[in-house]
Amino acid sequence: MDANFKPIRSILIVCAVSFCVASGAFAQGLGSISGTVVDSSNASVGLATVVLTQVKTGAASTRVTRPDGLFVFPSVSPTDYTLSVAAKGFKKYEQTGITLQADQDVTLNIALQVGSEQITVNVEAAAAQVDTTSGTLSQVIGQEEVNELPLNGRNAAALTTLVAGVSIAPNAQADQGNTKTFPVAVTITANGTRVGQTNYLLDGGNNVDEYTNVNAPFPMPDAVQEFSVQTSNYNAEYGQNAGGVVNIITKSGGNKYHGDLFEFIRNRAFNAANYFAYVNGVKTVDPLKRNQFGGTIGGPVAIPGLFHSNHSFFFFGYQKTVVHTSNTSASAEILPTPAQLAGNFNFTTSAAPGTTAFYGACIANPALATSPANASQCYPYVSNGGTSYTATIPTSSFNLASKTLLTYLPTGDANGNFAFILPNFYNLGEVTTRFDQELGGNDRLTARYFSDGYHVNGVLNLKNLLTYTDQANIHYYNALVSESHTFSSRLLNNFILSYQLEDRAAARCRVASTSTIWA
Repeated sequence: MDANFKPIRSILIVCAVSFCVASGAFAQGLGSISGTVVDSSNASVGLATVVLTQVKTGAASTRVTRPDGLFVFPSVSPTDYTLSVAAKGFKKYEQTGITLQADQDVTLNIALQVGSEQITVNVEAAAAQVDTTSGTLSQVIGQEEVNELPLNGRNAAALTTLVAGVSIAPNAQADQGNTKTFPVAVTITANGTRVGQTNYLLDGGNNVDEYTNVNAPFPMPDAVQEFSVQTSNYNAEYGQNAGGVVNIITKSGGNKYHGDLFEFIRNRAFNAANYFAYVNGVKTVDPLKRNQFGGTIGGPVAIPGLFHSNHSFFFFGYQKTVVHTSNTSASAEILPTPAQLAGNFNFTTSAAPGTTAFYGACIANPALATSPANASQCYPYVSNGGTSYTATIPTSSFNLASKTLLTYLPTGDANGNFAFILPNFYNLGEVTTRFDQELGGNDRLTARYFSDGYHVNGVLNLKNLLTYTDQANIHYYNALVSESHTFSSRLLNNFILSYQLEDRAAARCRVASTSTIWA
C-alpha cells in the first residue's frame, strides 16, 4: 500500500513547489436556489429572513431578502432541503420536499400571508421547481436510477446513454483495448460531436482518461449520489471539450449513520446458454463468472462517549470485482488442415493443366532455384478426377522453424477452421472516501479521494498460442479538495484543487479557482 502512495506524495510535492498553473475552471456540480418573497397582493417583501436547511446534515444557511424581495443561495450542494421564511407582520412559511440536483438552478417564489409571526404555514408537497435562470439542456441521472435500473457490471457510466441527444459511438481511436483502458470505458457522442469530446468531472475535478479521451472510472453505484449530463448551452465554466459535460457527485455522510454490505454474483449455476453459443459443435453455457462485493458507511464524525460533531461528516465505500470469463472465437481460419500437415495440398480448378489460370503445373520450392525440368524440387499436381488436383510435398522439406511453431498451435478441421475459448481473467478494486466540513453558513470544505486498480492476467498457453493475451496493470487515483465561500448573494468563490494519477501515463495536476458574480 505504501508503494501505491509514493507517486501520490511526489505529485503533491511537485504541485506545492511548482505552484501548478490553473488549466481550467471546473464547477463542482453545485446548484443554486433563488426566488422572490411577496405578500398576498404580489408586492415585494424586503428584509425577510430566509433559511435553507439541508435535510441530511441539518446545516443551515441564512439570507435576507433585498428590497425587491429577491433571495439567492448561489452555491448549494445537490441534496434535499427545507426552506423557511420569516418576516415581521407575516405568518412564518416553511416548505419541505425541495430537491436540488447537480448543476441545477431552482427558482422558488414564495407568497407570505399576513398574520402573527407565531403561526406557521407548512407546505409539504414538493413544488414545481422550474429553472428560469439558465438555458442549459441537461438531464440528471439520480440515485434511484443508478441503483434500480439494470446495470451490467455495475458500471454507472453506461447510464449516460439514457440522456436525450447521447448515443453510443464506435470505439475506434478512443477505447484502445483492455491493456490500455479500464474495461469500464463507454464511448459516446453528444449531439453528434466526435468521440472523445465529452468532458467528465468527478465532484468538479477532471475525470477524463487523458490517454484515450474516454471516461475514467466512475465510482460504484453505492458511492454515487447522482450525475448530470449537460448536452447543450452549458456555462462557460465548463471548458476543455466541445461535446457534453458529465458531472458525477459522490455521496457524503449525514447526521445519522448509514451503510450497506453487498455481493452480486453471476456464474454458470445461474446463467443460461445462448441459443447460438456453439463451440466446436457443442452448445456452451455462458462462461461468465463474476463476483462483485463490498460495502459503504457514512455519518457524522464521532468517537462514542468522547466526541460528536454536527458539522463534520464522512463517507467510505469499497468494491472488489473479480471476473473469470472467456470469449468464443472462430477467426482462426488460417490454420493448416490435417491434410496439409501431411504434405497434401489440394487444388480445385476447371482450367487446363499448364495454363496460366491453372497456376502452373507444380508447386515450386521457393528456397531453391526450380523449374518444371527440375522435378525433384517442383511438386506436380496430380489429378484426382474431375476438377480436383493434389500436390504432395515431403514433410522433410518443411521449414524447421515453421514445423517447430506448429507444435505450439492446435490442428484445424478439414477446412482449417478452429474455434477456441480465449480466457479473460481480471479484477478491479476501488475505494471512495469523502469528508465534508461545515464552516458556518457561508463556508463548506470537502476532501475526497477515489482510486481504482485494474489487473488483467496474461495468457500463455504453449499448446495454443492463439490464446495469447498481454498482462496489464493500471492504477488510477483521483483526489480533490474544495472550499466554497459565499461573500454575499451576489459574490461567491469556489476553489478546487484536484489531481489525477495513472501509473501508465504522465501525472496531471490541476488547480481551479472560480469567482462567480451574481447579478
